[in-house]
Amino acid sequence: STCCKLLDIEGGRANDFVAFVPNESTFLSHLQEHLMRSWERIEKSEAHVNIVKDIINKSVNDTFTEIIVRENELYARKEVNGKPFYVKVRDLGDGVKKILSVLMWLEACSPELVLWDDFEASVHPTLIKLVLEWLAKKDWQVVIATHSIDVLLKIIDTKLESKDCGLILLQKTADDILLHNRLTLEEIEDFVISNQDPRLLPDLLKL
Repeated sequence: STCCKLLDIEGGRANDFVAFVPNESTFLSHLQEHLMRSWERIEKSEAHVNIVKDIINKSVNDTFTEIIVRENELYARKEVNGKPFYVKVRDLGDGVKKILSVLMWLEACSPELVLWDDFEASVHPTLIKLVLEWLAKKDWQVVIATHSIDVLLKIIDTKLESKDCGLILLQKTADDILLHNRLTLEEIEDFVISNQDPRLLPDLLKL
């Protein structure tokens, strides 16, 4: 396909290492079901421990030790006075539930390319920054689609090198033509430092 050619991917291999994360409740529901059916793979990759330690605990300010499956549902486990205590993942909030499921899936599968649509949906700013930093440390390419200024600012905060990260700004015209412009992190940071609203970028760039 054209997409595969642009990404230098052989068409027959594309599904083997591309992970697409749409902003759809049905996808997340199916993903959680798949995770529970494939829990041995999750445990083998230690995703149920690593994601809790690296992301979830830092975002909810708690000390969970792992994620487990009980009664066909995901639970976060911690110890209170030496005794195990279990909290339903869905009780930690929609954002945590979404991010936990997606990141455990990515950690276990280790795709070479991650495509994530509406990345910021249901996710609070602290969690956004933690996930961006986590994604940046992995050996893969990530394409994030976002409408959020918070995501843009958090990407700047990650201090990634310009060669490792960039922004493609898209705008659709009244006659349905899609225009684009590519910017470096330095250009975006300079724009923010000058106290300009990033939402004005399309007008300033005459897109």
